[in-house]
Amino acid sequence: MRKSHGSTFVIDHVDAHADLGMCDFRVVNMFVDSERLKGSDWITDEKEAELDLNPGNFLLFFLSQHWLEELYYITNINYPHIDIPPNLISKTDSGIERLEMKYFENIDDISNPKLGTYIPGISSIPFQKIDYKTFNNCHQYDYMFLTQSPDYSPSESDALIDVIMQFIEITDPS
Repeated sequence: MRKSHGSTFVIDHVDAHADLGMCDFRVVNMFVDSERLKGSDWITDEKEAELDLNPGNFLLFFLSQHWLEELYYITNINYPHIDIPPNLISKTDSGIERLEMKYFENIDDISNPKLGTYIPGISSIPFQKIDYKTFNNCHQYDYMFLTQSPDYSPSESDALIDVIMQFIEITDPS
C-alpha cells in the first residue's frame, strides 16, 4: 500500500480473490452505497455486522469511503474465476478499466451494470488486473499487510511468513 494524496491509498492487492464482495456483492453493494449516501460516520461493530462487511469485501468498503486512489489486483489472470463483481467495472473509451460505485434502485438490477446510476462523489478509480508472473513494483511501500483469511487459509500457511519476509526490506524512516 502506498500513501497517496491526503488520506487515499494506492493498493497493490496480491491475492487469489479480489476482496470486492463477489459472493455477496448484491447485498454489500446496495448497503455500502446507501450508507455512503447517508453520510454516516465510522461504523460500529453492530453496523459492520448489519452491512456484512468481512474479509471478502473490505476493498469494496474502502472504495465507498474514498480511501482508494488506485487499485491493482495482482493475481493469476488464467485462474478460471476472477471474482470481480461485473457491476463495479466500467471501461473508458480508451479501454482503461475503472472501479465505480453505482446505486441501484432495485436490488434485482445489480446484475446489469447499465441499470445502475453512477453517483458523482462516490469513488471511481483506475483499476487494473495484473498477472502475478509479470508484476514488478518499482515504488516503495508505506504500509504492507500480510493477512490470513481464517475461513480459507490453513494454519500450515503460517510457515510461509518467514519465506515471504526474506524478500521484503523494512527500513526505519527516521
